[in-house]
Amino acid sequence: MRIFILLSLLWMIGCKDLRDGYEKGFKEEFQKSFTKSCASSAVKKGMNEAKATEYCACTAKELASRHSSQELMKMAASDKDGEVAAAVKACTK
Repeated sequence: MRIFILLSLLWMIGCKDLRDGYEKGFKEEFQKSFTKSCASSAVKKGMNEAKATEYCACTAKELASRHSSQELMKMAASDKDGEVAAAVKACTK
């Protein structure tokens, strides 16, 4: 019985490490992708490229710090709650 408990604990610890690694990797890629897409769109609308990249990187970092990978995926599909606007506002203070 003790072996089963020990193996179960080791399995749970391993799963947490995998989940944490996935979360970190997802958020890093989200920030890169969001920044690139956001800055490209802002430049097309006339914003200076350096300023656009700065604001977009800040917004991406703000979003990634506030939300899980699952929340970020849902948000990418539909930002009905205005989370992106709230992150932009935090970056323009």
